[in-house]
Amino acid sequence: MDPLSALGVASNILAAIDFAWTLLTEARSIHNSSSGLSGEAEFVDCLIRDVAVLDAGLPALVEANEELHTLLAESKKITALLQNALQAQKSRGGRSKWSSFQSALKHTWGKDQVKDLTSRLGSLQAQVTRHVQMATHKEVTRGVTAISRAIADIESTNIRLEFKRREDFQELQRSLVQAIEEGTRSGRDVATTINGLLEAATRAISESAETVRADQHILNRLYYSNIQTRHRKIEDAHSRTFQWAFEQTDAGHRLKEWLESRDGVFWVYGKPGSGKSTFMKFLCGNRSTPPCLQRWAGDKKPIVAKFFFWIAGSPLQKSQEGLHRSLLFEILRQCPELMPAVRSAISELPDWDQPDVLQYTKNLLLLYQRIVTQEIPVKFCFFIDGLDEFQEKGRGHSDLIKILRQLELSSDIKLCISSRPWTVFVDEFGSNPEWTLKLEDLTRDDIRHYVSDKINEHPQFKTLTHINTEYSQVVDAVVERAQGVFLWVLFVVRTLLEGLIYHDSVSTLYRRLLVFPPDLEPFFQHLIDSVAPIYREQMARYFEIATLAERPLLAMVYSYLDDIDENPTFALLLAQSKISSEQKSLRHDQLRRRLDDRSRGLLELVQCDNLVSSRAPGEFFTYQVDFIHRTVRDFLHQSADVQSLLQHNLGSERFSLTTCHAILAVVKTAPFHHATDIDQLLHLIQTLFFFASKSLAVNPVSEKVLGPILDAAEASYRSTTSSIDEQYEAFLFIGHAARIDFFSYVHKKLTANPNMLRKSRCDPGLAQSWPALYYALRPALYTHHVSTRTVAHLLEAGADPNEVFGGDRTVWADFLFTLHISLKNEWIPHTHMDIIPDKEKSRELVRVLLLHGADLNAYVAVPHTSGLVKAETLINRVLTPDVANQLYQEVQQISDQMKAPWNVKEQERGKR
Repeated sequence: MDPLSALGVASNILAAIDFAWTLLTEARSIHNSSSGLSGEAEFVDCLIRDVAVLDAGLPALVEANEELHTLLAESKKITALLQNALQAQKSRGGRSKWSSFQSALKHTWGKDQVKDLTSRLGSLQAQVTRHVQMATHKEVTRGVTAISRAIADIESTNIRLEFKRREDFQELQRSLVQAIEEGTRSGRDVATTINGLLEAATRAISESAETVRADQHILNRLYYSNIQTRHRKIEDAHSRTFQWAFEQTDAGHRLKEWLESRDGVFWVYGKPGSGKSTFMKFLCGNRSTPPCLQRWAGDKKPIVAKFFFWIAGSPLQKSQEGLHRSLLFEILRQCPELMPAVRSAISELPDWDQPDVLQYTKNLLLLYQRIVTQEIPVKFCFFIDGLDEFQEKGRGHSDLIKILRQLELSSDIKLCISSRPWTVFVDEFGSNPEWTLKLEDLTRDDIRHYVSDKINEHPQFKTLTHINTEYSQVVDAVVERAQGVFLWVLFVVRTLLEGLIYHDSVSTLYRRLLVFPPDLEPFFQHLIDSVAPIYREQMARYFEIATLAERPLLAMVYSYLDDIDENPTFALLLAQSKISSEQKSLRHDQLRRRLDDRSRGLLELVQCDNLVSSRAPGEFFTYQVDFIHRTVRDFLHQSADVQSLLQHNLGSERFSLTTCHAILAVVKTAPFHHATDIDQLLHLIQTLFFFASKSLAVNPVSEKVLGPILDAAEASYRSTTSSIDEQYEAFLFIGHAARIDFFSYVHKKLTANPNMLRKSRCDPGLAQSWPALYYALRPALYTHHVSTRTVAHLLEAGADPNEVFGGDRTVWADFLFTLHISLKNEWIPHTHMDIIPDKEKSRELVRVLLLHGADLNAYVAVPHTSGLVKAETLINRVLTPDVANQLYQEVQQISDQMKAPWNVKEQERGKR
């Protein structure tokens, strides 16, 4: 029986017991009735009717559980006893005045029998009360759990997005539980009370949830997985540093005045490694609004939003789109009151129902303008770090400056920005020195505090200063040579601490200091030169992989490089088996030590901000390898001497191919447990093809070695998707191979399974996979082109350009969509079409697709247009009508020639 029905049964039994108990314990004086009956007789008739109604209602609830069946039977016995006693009293008649029904019963049953009934009623009441409590608890638990689950689903998204609406739902949940508890204690009709409360709460939750889910949907479209990565990776300011920013110094006074009372732009600039990003993180705070900004806002609500450009990050971390999405996300997260205006603005966009509507800079700017022009009591302060790290196809830093100026729409908005002192920024923001800070001129005392704290923390420093007080002067020497560059200080302190371990003399510590060049580039060169010759090959490999990779690679990839050194077939022979926790920890520790010696700290093990989930420290996906600072990457790219050194030490080693082997080892041993891990697996496979393309570019002979690596990776991928119950993409590998123009591999796969592509259209399992042709027609960022040769090979093997996938898309329509936005230079993120293709190559691709049945009458959804556009019309647009018409004639002529032999044979049959 469900808890609510059981609650109803128990409540009705309890009502009958309460009725009987009242009769036995409460004094009921009987007076003459105006109806003509004696008072006793009328009272007894009333009792009989009431008990009969209660008794008749109970059998309708006999579906109760076994315990309630027993209690129901006992209740009916007591009801029957009462009814008999009442009838006996009625038959006695008489006009004596009863002081209570209990006194009357004593005349019929006797004192002991009444006492026994009273005891039975007490026990029965207690037991039924417990059932009421249990049923109430179950029903409340079930109802509240269902509602709580709905709240929790919304809350979990709110927590991830840090959406301020979560407090509203917490209060609603608390009110619900309190109301139910009060209803339970109120006594009588508990079931109805609880049911009513739950229904009312469900309605309230449903109404609120609909709005909140709509708001969450907007936030989710603005959010991206690494939106906070750069901010988190920046080290927090060391204690006692940057305190001058709020003290009575000239710089502190200027900054404080701007923060507390001024509008416009404040520019922080400095040389590489001077601590600009750390200072910006310090200024904007971590969670709470800095008090000075609260004073600036006055009686308005201050909204602080931040964005840290990162040239080594994903496209969104260094582009206008990433900037706008981050700022809008921060604004709306903190100020849900602005959501109605945003929902209204989105509904007015021509392509409002498209999933990528919030991935266009134009649309994002419109939303921003709508937000900041709302008449609500808010002020906005934006902290934007690393303008020099902005990087976007077809746009330069001047374009970024225009965007920043567009952000300044009123006196309620101001920007604090930082960059290197490049001319483009000096010209724009340096004209008013009052609102600028040159960081390296202000951090002398900060560097002193940092060096002093680090050296004084060392246990050997006190011992040595007792021997010779001149050790304390080393701090001053470091400060003098630092020239405001914190990054340089970081490395110098490392070597000085190493000297303290070995009790270096004061003069030896000074020599350690003097061998470090005061400028970063000579300093980096010095570190690289100091790597022992025996490790330089591994050093060169580490640096080449780190600079080549689109984003930092998993530490486990680097960990397997030495295994490949020992045995080139290591990864191919490695069994498919999850690596143990002990082995993971051992490999991470081993790699940390190797990086320290082979890169002199220029590369380090850092915690991931992963594609998938956060994992406990020591786990497989926790760590990746990255440069200690972006200036190291810049130096490695720009220094001809370093490039020469790296190439010399690499010799004939094909490091891209070695990396492919290492990635295969990771794919085989990674502990994928859940369907949520699939993104990490797919990213590894994409990285494998990235390095495969690099290997093919420098050494076509590597084709023979790459084939078995890809086959082994695909077998591992198939096994993993099966074990975690995730869909296996049948054409993932042949599609990626076509994408990088690995023609021999594609040919081998199709030769081994000639019907592979034709089968996909009739096999329900394969039909769910994305078509191989889809991959082939979308160039990767690292290949920059689509191979007509490989596309034609897929078409000849049975690939269908009109194949439907992903719901209602076709490969042909998707290709035309990306071709249109690419040729029109309307770059859209995630389409991998940021390279404007050659029109002649585009014409050839269209020609090949049309020859293999691409439908000219198909319709394509095009951005910034209403409705759909016919394929033929779209081709005329992107190729021009003259070129398109010439192409159609050519295709028709070739098609006629292909049909000619068949027509001749038909004519000959007709003659016979």
